[in-house]
Amino acid sequence: VQRIVSRCKCEFFYVGYGTNSVDPAAVGELPPPPQEDVSPWDQRQTAVDAFTLMHHDLDVCTNSLQYTMLLDIVNNLLLYVEPHRKEACERLARMRFQLQLHSIEDQRRPIQNLQTQVRSTLSKLRRLEKETYLVHKTLMEDPSNLEIQDEMDHLEGLVYECKNQLNAQSEELDMMLSCYKESQLLATNRLATLRSDKPLTIVKANEIFFKHAQWRLTEADGQIGIADLVLSNFL
Repeated sequence: VQRIVSRCKCEFFYVGYGTNSVDPAAVGELPPPPQEDVSPWDQRQTAVDAFTLMHHDLDVCTNSLQYTMLLDIVNNLLLYVEPHRKEACERLARMRFQLQLHSIEDQRRPIQNLQTQVRSTLSKLRRLEKETYLVHKTLMEDPSNLEIQDEMDHLEGLVYECKNQLNAQSEELDMMLSCYKESQLLATNRLATLRSDKPLTIVKANEIFFKHAQWRLTEADGQIGIADLVLSNFL
């Protein structure tokens, strides 16, 4: 890292607002806040919890191999997402996009159809589990019967497939309900904003500020420069 970053100065600030952050009994008389002359046309931002990361000076110099190494670290370590979670997020994003193409009334029909399929699969699973229990009970009375053993293995395979099908349908139904509730909430908030004519408020702010940052990409020998990236007062 020392060969890549030659100079770095970084500070971070966290500002939190809360009702119980300061005990009034433990503090003496506080002076009133200074009065500011603000015209009606000026906009004042509401104070919110904020985290600010400030880079005063950041000088980075890398060749193609070091750039590839840093990119691999960022993608596979800092931004790593488990495969099944990544697949679920992609499916959720596709479902959100599909539901956005329909109205809220049209979104209910596929949800109701999927709910019917889940109920049907659940009743099928209960029936298979009951048949498996009865066959298992018969097999305990006659363990040497090969036909009953084969039937038992076949029923266990059907139960396993039915459980997997039920889990897949339940996950899809959960995502559809989540997207449906999200679309309802967005529509309600949008309607409330239009009626009351009040802008949406920011709850928390995360900021990254580069006062001066320079990234230089060089050849493998580190002498010949290929590209330079300079950021000044970048928020």
